[in-house]
Amino acid sequence: MGLYVPKAGIGTFHQLPKKSGAVAFVSQSGGHSNWYTHYGPNYGIYFSKAISFGNAYVLDSTDFLEYLAIDPETRIICMYLEGVKDGRKLLRQVREINRVKPVILWKAGLTDLGARAVASHT
Repeated sequence: MGLYVPKAGIGTFHQLPKKSGAVAFVSQSGGHSNWYTHYGPNYGIYFSKAISFGNAYVLDSTDFLEYLAIDPETRIICMYLEGVKDGRKLLRQVREINRVKPVILWKAGLTDLGARAVASHT
């Protein structure tokens, strides 16, 4: 689990870019979060925030989405999710937030192979 806020100089992972951008990344995988924030600048993508929250025992994707919806530094929200506690709530939030900023959602585990990968990861 980790947090990356370049504007505030906060980073759980090593050697991440210090330049801040307009994209937020919320992930249940620390590896994905680290990879995208580290290599994003190679493609001109810089992050306002990156949040890796693991199995969501305390806070869920909807909690982070609610915060990022009103975050003035974030113009695009990207999410990598392996599991969702309340799918209806998440869908409502995404529909509402998409009116003001795009939400890009990558839901892992939809195929048989993906489901096995997610099960072994969590």
